[in-house]
Amino acid sequence: NVFVVLCARALNPNLHIISRLVEEKNADLLRKAGADHTVSSDAIGGLRMASVMLRPTVVSFLDEMLRVTGQSLRMEEMRVDDFPALRERSLGEINIRKRTGTLVVAIKSHTQGYQFNPGAQTLLRSGDVLIVMGTEEQLDPKRWWEGYQ
Repeated sequence: NVFVVLCARALNPNLHIISRLVEEKNADLLRKAGADHTVSSDAIGGLRMASVMLRPTVVSFLDEMLRVTGQSLRMEEMRVDDFPALRERSLGEINIRKRTGTLVVAIKSHTQGYQFNPGAQTLLRSGDVLIVMGTEEQLDPKRWWEGYQ
């Protein structure tokens, strides 16, 4: 995998590379070779098993929402920089729920990491990514642009 990552990075420096990780001890090596992310199926499988034991209804809900075809509810990421009118305004001020029908589940900030279930006073800043939940229609970027120009 290290060789594949090195070759891919040499062919395209801007490529987003995700590499399978077999042994956890090799994660740093793959990142140094140029992988943006690593995925360990063993680690994911273990987390999944623990989650099913501790929160079976939550896991079932997420499976339904994220995997079942024909379901209208899904999660998406919306970059604040794609909607300049959102910058330096609070969630309460812009009222995303009322304007688009989507629910802001979290905000990923480049300075503060994830903010789960952010409150109305939370300010949106350049570089922030909103994790939102809604129907396909509610998540349509055209709908967002209409509300935030």
